[in-house]
Amino acid sequence: MSGWQKLRISTAVLVLLVCAFAYMLAPHDPHLVDIGKRLLPPSAEYPFGTDSMGRCVLSRVLYGGKTTLGIVLLTWLTTIIVGMPIGIAFGFWRGRLRWLGDSLLNVFASFPPIVYLIVWIGAWGSGLYTVVVSLSIASLVSLIKLVKAKTELEREKAYVYCAAAAGATRLRIMFWHLPPNLVRDAAVLLSLISSDMILMISGFSFIGLGLEQNGIDWGAMMLNGREVAMLRPDLMLYPLVFIFMCAFAFNVLGEELK
Repeated sequence: MSGWQKLRISTAVLVLLVCAFAYMLAPHDPHLVDIGKRLLPPSAEYPFGTDSMGRCVLSRVLYGGKTTLGIVLLTWLTTIIVGMPIGIAFGFWRGRLRWLGDSLLNVFASFPPIVYLIVWIGAWGSGLYTVVVSLSIASLVSLIKLVKAKTELEREKAYVYCAAAAGATRLRIMFWHLPPNLVRDAAVLLSLISSDMILMISGFSFIGLGLEQNGIDWGAMMLNGREVAMLRPDLMLYPLVFIFMCAFAFNVLGEELK
C-alpha cells in the first residue's frame, strides 16, 4: 500500500470518526439558544461563530455529521438484511421467480428516490425513519441487482456443486455458502452509493422534506444559513464542506475495498 493510499484511508477514517463521536468533540450544546449571541463571528469560544439563534455552529455541524452517519448506517443495515436474501433468491432460482424478480426490479428502478420519500411522508409524516425507509428502498434496487448478478456467477462454481454433492440443501447453499462470497461486493457498492445517500439526506432537508423540526442535519443548516446569507455567507459553507468531506470519505473507502 502506497503512502498516498494510506493518507487517503486515514483521512477518510478520521472524517467518519469525527462524525461518529461528535457528542465528545462538540464544544457547546448544539440546541442551546442564546439570542444575545446571535451571528457572532468565529472566535476562540465559537470557532465557526454562531447562527441566527445564537447556537454554536461548530457543535451543530458535528452533530449534523452524527445524524447523517447514523442515517447512512441504518440504511446500510436495512438494505443488507432485506436485499441480500432477495438478491440471492432471484439469482439462484430460475424460471418464473427470476422473471418476476427482473420485472419488479425494473419497476422500482424507474422511480427516483424522492418519489419514495414523498410517498412515505404522506403515510408517516417527515422524520428519521421516513428518510431511512426511503433511502433503503432506493438502495435496495442497486444492491439486489448486484447480488443477483454475483449469485448467478457463484452458483456455477465448484464449491457450490461440492456442497450439493455433500447433501446440502438449496436453502443451505443459498444462505450459508453463498453470502460470505457476496458480502464484500455488497459493502463496496454501499460505500460508493453512500455519497449519494449523504447528498440526498442533505438535499431532502434543504427543501423541507427531511427530519423533524428539532433535528440537526447539514441540509437544515444550509437552509437556515440561506436566510442570513448576506450577513454570514459562511454559515452555508461549513455544512457544505462537511458534506463534501463525508462523501469523499465513503468514496475512498469504497474504492479501497475493491
